[in-house]
Amino acid sequence: SLSDGDTAKAGGKKSAAQEGSEEQGLDSATIQKLKSERPEGWEMPVACMSIVTWSCATMRIRDQRLFDAISEIVSARLDALKSFELSNLLWAYAKVALVPPNLFESARQRIATRAPNEFKGQCLSTIAWAFATAERRDP
Repeated sequence: SLSDGDTAKAGGKKSAAQEGSEEQGLDSATIQKLKSERPEGWEMPVACMSIVTWSCATMRIRDQRLFDAISEIVSARLDALKSFELSNLLWAYAKVALVPPNLFESARQRIATRAPNEFKGQCLSTIAWAFATAERRDP
């Protein structure tokens, strides 16, 4: 995971690790090739997107295009995630200092309407850490 020194703050500069990892993203030709090879109608499950973001953050890969695309897809489908998947997803975004407002707002709404005992303490503490690190407050 990224250390506090590697985490870009709002308005701050990116670390050398973050700059280098952004270049590891897929180019347009590769993305098109991957899209053309998948079966018609196939869609990656939302839970897998949580795993992808967690894996990237753990390996210090900060690919803004990838994270933005996942955020756009996942924000409207947070109900499909289990509590630990949601907490890992938010952790990943906060860890790489990419904080899409739509994702965190959707997550805030999802958490506020959760069923009793749906989220264990560990998930709630991870989510609280992600919101604090992302400097997101409940309005």
